Amino acid sequence: MTAVKVSVTVVCFITFLIRFRDLRRLRSSGIAHGSVYESKVALTWVTLLLTCAVLLDVDPVYGAVDAVLGGHNFANLILRGITYALFFLAATVIARAFNSMLALWLVKGVPGRVSLIVTVSVTAGSFVFGGFVFGGCIAAYDSFAGWVYALIWQIYLAYLAIALLTCLLPAVMTPGGCVVLRVSAALIAIACLLAISYVPVRINEEALDGGSVLSNILKMATVVFVSAGSLTPWVTRRLKFTKP
Repeated sequence: MTAVKVSVTVVCFITFLIRFRDLRRLRSSGIAHGSVYESKVALTWVTLLLTCAVLLDVDPVYGAVDAVLGGHNFANLILRGITYALFFLAATVIARAFNSMLALWLVKGVPGRVSLIVTVSVTAGSFVFGGFVFGGCIAAYDSFAGWVYALIWQIYLAYLAIALLTCLLPAVMTPGGCVVLRVSAALIAIACLLAISYVPVRINEEALDGGSVLSNILKMATVVFVSAGSLTPWVTRRLKFTKP
């Protein structure tokens, strides 16, 4: 599984480099303003955060970072912070890209802000109680605090995925729509469905004590489909520009 995570990290980093190069091209062309440029900047940050999150999820990297921080799973708390910023920013960019006021309201409006505040608060609280009050490092699924800490980020991700499906599914099923946007929406919609399925799969794995192979595959597949969906318009433009 480590090899898979490293491979996905490489894919994410390549995606970041492509986005960063695209930003530099826009700046050199004097087009460093407007909503389109701002969306591209946000998407570049998303790919960078995604690279950091997947890299920190690699066991040897996580172990090294956590050791530097004292070995109390602070690296996991940092990973949670990166993940929440990534989820929120990516969902905002996607909702704006498909011009969905409903999805944007669910992500950034009152429901979105409340869900993010609750998620961050519960994460911090369960980390403190699970990691310090009861002594030792937090052990996911071994205590109530561990269960809460392990599940809260998955629930927040599932909420954002459901919010985005309100704009992605109509974009996919709209007849006569732009083919490129429909393909992009389909790929990201698949990622959302995988994210929603992650919660019951992970709970079932723990109940059956069957390891976390399937949930890890779902996690990495979600990252790949989001990256593929975000790159689809860029790849299409490049193919058009390189035609003889």
